[in-house]
Amino acid sequence: MNVAQSLSWSGLATHGGRTGRGWLSLLSFWAAILLMSGCSVFWISAYDKESADRSTEISRQVLKIYQDLLAVNTDQRSAALSGTIKTREGDVESLMRLHLLKEQARQKNEDSIKVAENMLESWQSFSVNHRKTDATALSDATLGVERGVMERHFRSAFVAEEAKKLGGGK
Repeated sequence: MNVAQSLSWSGLATHGGRTGRGWLSLLSFWAAILLMSGCSVFWISAYDKESADRSTEISRQVLKIYQDLLAVNTDQRSAALSGTIKTREGDVESLMRLHLLKEQARQKNEDSIKVAENMLESWQSFSVNHRKTDATALSDATLGVERGVMERHFRSAFVAEEAKKLGGGK
């Protein structure tokens, strides 16, 4: 008895017009899909509590800066930026740079690196905008939009790290 006869005895050789070779290809395809989906958690870095903590601290400081700016009368915001808020903006940028460096040091972490890069780029752009003499640079509307953009970056960072935890990381 050859293989084809053996398969036909078991009902695998022809089913719905497919030959044994067709079923074998289909079975191989699905096995490869299942294997890849089962290994997908190994294609990203593991959960890192330090990364989540850094993101939380950066977001806390950024949101506090925006809250403090919005609490000041619009005609006094420029002066407020010359004082402690300017120093705090610099501190936040330093934290973001450190966060980016740490994310870059982790293997298989491209998505979190991109989130950290976008976060830093937006923060730098907004910080430069705060120094402009344009009347709208420190308006409630502009600060609200900037804060919303930063919140989306933070949410992306939180979701990315939590997904790693759910994906089998620590």
